[in-house]
Amino acid sequence: MTASDIQVLQRRIVATPAPDATAATGRHAGEMFVAAARAFYNHAIADGLIQAADSSAHRVGEPRRLPSTRRALTPNEITEINLVARTSGNDTVLHALLLRLHTETACRRGGALGYA
Repeated sequence: MTASDIQVLQRRIVATPAPDATAATGRHAGEMFVAAARAFYNHAIADGLIQAADSSAHRVGEPRRLPSTRRALTPNEITEINLVARTSGNDTVLHALLLRLHTETACRRGGALGYA
């Protein structure tokens, strides 16, 4: 398999993401394909089947990642969330305590539930 073959497959994977995928595009699938191809060739190199210079996958550049869209909540957003949690729902005290836990400790959902 040539480096061009790997690039063609990677582009095809990006262009046709799984219909039930949570991501809007297949970019991540394309990244994972290139990583998997490199891992496959790394095993062939480690087993002495090919030389490192003969690895087609290592001649394909890694796809660039898009900048993350994640961000911290603003103080106003935190205030609004806490207000809604304290004034609505069936267990406002518990909701307020859980939000306080996450705000103060930055733990994930598993931390609040007692498992990691």
